[in-house]
Amino acid sequence: MGQSGGSGGAMAIAWETNEAGVRRQLLQYEIFGTAMGARAVSDGVNGVSAHSVNLSITPIEILETQYPLLVRRFELIPDSGGAGEFRGGLSYRREYEVHAPVLVNRRADRNRFPSTGVAGGKPGRLGQMILNPGTEAEQQVAGIGQYELPAGGALCVEGPGAGGYGDPHRRPAEAVLRDVARGYVSADAAREDYGVAIDITTMTVDEAVTRELRGDVSEAVSAP
Repeated sequence: MGQSGGSGGAMAIAWETNEAGVRRQLLQYEIFGTAMGARAVSDGVNGVSAHSVNLSITPIEILETQYPLLVRRFELIPDSGGAGEFRGGLSYRREYEVHAPVLVNRRADRNRFPSTGVAGGKPGRLGQMILNPGTEAEQQVAGIGQYELPAGGALCVEGPGAGGYGDPHRRPAEAVLRDVARGYVSADAAREDYGVAIDITTMTVDEAVTRELRGDVSEAVSAP
């Protein structure tokens, strides 16, 4: 099977708050999942803890109740799973807005070297961590390190995807179309990685263009 996205690593956030004259020190600790690799008979699994099966992601409601933060986004990352006849699992992103100064300690896997695919499958997407995403102060930082953020700052944690299995051009076009409809794969990646041309207006496969893109494996245009 394709390699998993790794352990996902951990993140500790040290808080110091002062509400109504009461000083409090808090420690937020999270362990992240990633994704499972594809194998010869099925796609990989999205957004799971690949190695530590007794661990689960902390629910948003608990985080926002216990700490002065807002979780802006919690979603699967399109195109993070390696392309293949069977697609690697997708990982997820979490984006936090902090309402008090914090010290962030992050330890993560696969920020430099991706999960590999097998039998012609492609590697998964690298993980990354971004401070203040979408602003002039946006900065991509290493997956291992300590970072300070002021009140009002933000950070985005993106896990690495898992490797694919088999030649992506052999994935049935209808399966690729289904992935695009679900938001797992972008229309651009469907064309570039899988050789499947999709009209996103009608959400249909352009079979003539797909046969041209796929060449000798054009028999995989339709689902079996």
